Amino acid sequence: MRKVHILCHRPPWKRGFNHYFPILKWKKELRSSNYSIFFKTNHRDSHILDCDILIVDARYYEQINKGYFAPKGFTSKSLDYIKKLLHNAESRGVKKVLFDSSDSALFLVPELVSYYDVILKKQIFKKAEIYTCFEEQIKMYSWRPSLNYSEEYIQRASLPKETISKIRVGWNIGLCDYRKFPQFVHKYLPLGTSSILPRYYRHIEQLHPQINKRVLVSYRGGLKGTPKYDSHRIKLLEKLFSLSNKNGVAFGSKIPLKHYLRELRNSKAIISPFGYGEICYRDFETLINGSLLIKPSMDHLLTYPDIYEPGKTYIATKWDFSDIENIIDDVRNHYNDYLPIIKTAQSQFDYYYNSFTSFVQQFSQIY
Repeated sequence: MRKVHILCHRPPWKRGFNHYFPILKWKKELRSSNYSIFFKTNHRDSHILDCDILIVDARYYEQINKGYFAPKGFTSKSLDYIKKLLHNAESRGVKKVLFDSSDSALFLVPELVSYYDVILKKQIFKKAEIYTCFEEQIKMYSWRPSLNYSEEYIQRASLPKETISKIRVGWNIGLCDYRKFPQFVHKYLPLGTSSILPRYYRHIEQLHPQINKRVLVSYRGGLKGTPKYDSHRIKLLEKLFSLSNKNGVAFGSKIPLKHYLRELRNSKAIISPFGYGEICYRDFETLINGSLLIKPSMDHLLTYPDIYEPGKTYIATKWDFSDIENIIDDVRNHYNDYLPIIKTAQSQFDYYYNSFTSFVQQFSQIY
């Protein structure tokens, strides 16, 4: 039995824990595959290294350093405590695994990456050599404003070549908790364990695609006042505003959750722009509601679950949305031709979401 400790900044009943929903859901099955998994929220836990594998969520120390989270009685702006933990893990023969759960293919704290034996991310660049040059990494995010990075940071974020072989795809938010609960419950998701309401815990219902939905294309999304988050969404909103005289195009800022979910159900297609990163909850909510996913090209990334096969599981737009009007017109005129794309995407998503075998193969990369 391989004992696994996961160090993260939230306990299992908080929504920010959603990244670990597949581990909660399949905890018994993972145990039958010789993985005994325990979550920790304090690096000073006296038993933190009583394990075979230590997985550290990068948000643990990122949140501490920003002052958003701290284990009781602990504050620090230095990363020395994590370096010491990883050094002690190595001296005890504990395998060190980083799970960088940040939204983009970039690393939250790149200077610590080389301290780990295995590096998992929700998505990675298809061309791994890009990680050796931060300038090349930034080019992959040309769809958002360029920030001013110091020469010191550029050097730290350009990873050594020997580190590249450690980088692997973990799992993305496609495996999060998409079950339907009353709105007041959602802040506590994921909720329950595999021994409580087991069938309801595991499965989600996907709606069948329908040709008689009243909304042609929908996009709803909030802005945060942060250029690197807002810029791509603003670009899309500007394009959609120029099309606002066309029937069936619904767009604008965030709306109440129940209205948003109703609009998803009643929309033939959903546009899902990038935010802090490329992958969005909306991508998977689109499939669950039987709608066509329209999204900027994802060809530069590897991820899991991978529902991003252009022309097969989604419709890819250019990053600047210069082709969005033609795509919308084609969806309007030939929607029946897109139904097989929705069904293929739903089939793939259903397999990934409900297949323990697939997930345990992905999880086994840590060893």
